[in-house]
Amino acid sequence: MKLKGFWLLFTVIVSSFFGGAFSSYLLTGSTLYAQPPKIPKIVEAEEFRLVDKDGSVVAKMGKRGDGGAVILFSKNGKPSVGLFSGSDNLRGLAVFDNGGKMRVILNVSSIDDTVGLSFTDRNEVPRVVLQNRTDKSLLSFSAKNKKPQLKLVTADTGSGVALINPDTANVQIGLFRAEDSSGGVTLYDNAGIVRGVIAVDKDGFPFQQFSDKNGKAFWSTMD
Repeated sequence: MKLKGFWLLFTVIVSSFFGGAFSSYLLTGSTLYAQPPKIPKIVEAEEFRLVDKDGSVVAKMGKRGDGGAVILFSKNGKPSVGLFSGSDNLRGLAVFDNGGKMRVILNVSSIDDTVGLSFTDRNEVPRVVLQNRTDKSLLSFSAKNKKPQLKLVTADTGSGVALINPDTANVQIGLFRAEDSSGGVTLYDNAGIVRGVIAVDKDGFPFQQFSDKNGKAFWSTMD
């Protein structure tokens, strides 16, 4: 009993110095901060970074231009996958190679809402591009100088294939099919002038036409 009375007296003396919280801890064994921390509903910052146990950045979310970006990083510290938004022409998903170069881009243009899928080389030059526009769909293959070599186009008015000179960017051979079921082959010179047409009209009648370097016909089965 004496020991219990001494313990209560000690608690009263201590609480007079340190307050009721400390005496409550001595009597009940509860911690000073028993209440869970209050978690805010909204956290605002210019950038968030997720790091691993070594401090290396694993993911980053922040501002990019007038939009935002979420980027995942690989073990070598280079970007691996990114989500982008904003008013520029990169608004979508990007996949990077081991060197941090964009190799695959899926985006929606902020200019005309064109949906595009691009595959680039190691210099980030688009080599294969697929586009879906409001009036047509386009698949193009380009050289390393960024100039197209082959284009395939489909639209409500017809479809076509164009073989292009990558040095001049002019069409050399064109295959076409129009909405009225006519179609054929068009031949161009290096200046992009039509020099020959071999086609079938909408009634199934075949015709040919050849032109000089100025585009003036000098022989035609339509005459």
